[in-house]
Amino acid sequence: MKKIISILFLIIINCIQAEEENKKSNLSYELKLGIIPYSRIGNSYVEGYKFKGIDQGIEVYKNLNSYSIGFGGEVKSKMELKEIPYNDRLYSYYILTKKNIANEYSLIGRLGKISSENYQSNLYGAVGIEKKINRTTFQVLYEKTKLKNNTFNKEYEMISFKVGYIFGDNETKIKPKSKKENLKNLALINTKTSKDIEENHKKILEIKDYLLTDNYEAYETELNEEQKDKINIFIELLENEKGILVLKGYSDNTGKRKLNNELSQKRAEKIEEYLLNSSKFNSLNISISIETIGTVEEFDNSTYEKRKLNRKIEVDFFKEDNL
Repeated sequence: MKKIISILFLIIINCIQAEEENKKSNLSYELKLGIIPYSRIGNSYVEGYKFKGIDQGIEVYKNLNSYSIGFGGEVKSKMELKEIPYNDRLYSYYILTKKNIANEYSLIGRLGKISSENYQSNLYGAVGIEKKINRTTFQVLYEKTKLKNNTFNKEYEMISFKVGYIFGDNETKIKPKSKKENLKNLALINTKTSKDIEENHKKILEIKDYLLTDNYEAYETELNEEQKDKINIFIELLENEKGILVLKGYSDNTGKRKLNNELSQKRAEKIEEYLLNSSKFNSLNISISIETIGTVEEFDNSTYEKRKLNRKIEVDFFKEDNL
């Protein structure tokens, strides 16, 4: 239990620091249902292949920069344990922390209390990992508490599998890039804007504000298959052309400007990477520049779907002037 408390303490400290970096955030509400396929009381493993109980609960948490923090409650019932009567229930209530560690994967921590009709209230802790797919979450948790009354006092451990569904804003956070990574990217990327090219180079603006990709999930930067298809169609339009392609990155208005600019640039970089890995595009005499524009309000940012439309990449193409 001490290890669980230490892990949770470190995550909470990081969450507080993240809150200072990103005051504007959103609440998520998640309904959960789970099963307990493995449990142990004291030093005795519970034998058999039957599930050792089910749990159901709700969580409310606040989405920060790459963290979430909130609270929740669960009811564990139908326990296949001789120490817990079949009709008894364990009630847990806890503070919750999540930290994004990779695309759609998060570490989870819980710390709170658990009680029942037959046992006294005791400290409860849990750690685990979560995989998120759109609004659905899949978790594996290691949970630990103590069952204690006048005649019984043993530790109770379990491994549970849980499925959740998120209501409200479905915000997927990414780990922000470090200052070192930002400097490296700025050094490697040509950042001439459309205005620079038009004023200082002998180029003709042939394509302006062409919508290349949009409908990004919040804080998402990777290209999906539909977006790749759109890029492939655009490559066909550039056949036999020479000039400069400017990728212009936009974001919605949630979060701080600095983070929005980073996301806009990262989305443009992913498209640049995709283009440079395309043999068809590499056969063209076209260079790429990235222009970070950031927050845009072409569509009303008050709804989830319209914010997705503001997360986009547009392109300008300057044709070589051979005259």
